[in-house]
Amino acid sequence: HHGDWRWLIDRIGTELRKTWDDMLRFFDRLNPIGRARATVAFDAANESERTGTTDPHTWTHTPVGTPRGIIVLISHGVESTDLVVSVTYGGVTMTRIVTATDTATEPGRTYLYFLGAAIPTGPQTVSVDLTSATATDIHFVSVSFTAAANTEIVTSDIDQENQANPTTTLAYSGRTSIAAMIFYSGAATPPATPACSGSSACTLSHTMDQGAFGDSAAYQTTAGSTNQVMGWTQAADDVAVVYAAISEPVP
Repeated sequence: HHGDWRWLIDRIGTELRKTWDDMLRFFDRLNPIGRARATVAFDAANESERTGTTDPHTWTHTPVGTPRGIIVLISHGVESTDLVVSVTYGGVTMTRIVTATDTATEPGRTYLYFLGAAIPTGPQTVSVDLTSATATDIHFVSVSFTAAANTEIVTSDIDQENQANPTTTLAYSGRTSIAAMIFYSGAATPPATPACSGSSACTLSHTMDQGAFGDSAAYQTTAGSTNQVMGWTQAADDVAVVYAAISEPVP
């Protein structure tokens, strides 16, 4: 009967669709990047320069999309002392990932803080609690990233003390990731061209020129799963660089 044939064809179609969906789920489990995990991307970057004695120092970060990862980059010269007590984003405490110091000639320090979950949407206040005695000028850069899920740190690194061309290779282990960095430099003009390769070039975000020294912040332009070279080109001079890469968690 024609009805029996139609029933059989419909049944075969249903079973094929189930098999196809099962195969996709199977390969997603094998692939830590996943079909939906190639979505981590740069969203927005805002800066604030503290040249007074405000404490805590605050500014507003304005994301474009729904942020799933926040990195705050901090740099100062004059001293290598740890001046940062804590950082919050929209009232949520961030985690310090790395800090780097230069202790000779023109001392300085950089810091990187991260938040990957419970991130409030819309414009938010970034608040940095500083040691109360400091009058040192400080540069702050907040960077937001979008993704399909919460994010986490994949890897991080530092370069510090006098050297030329500070550079690191961040190992992504096949995970689609994106990185950011800030470079305190003893150069009279802060380096304006990041030296990045691998998954992507880098985009210069902000600089702060403080005369005899300064800093430059940058982020990986496009996410990728190839190990990422992050760094800068400069002659041997004072250096304190922090790097970190983020991705969605492996399922």
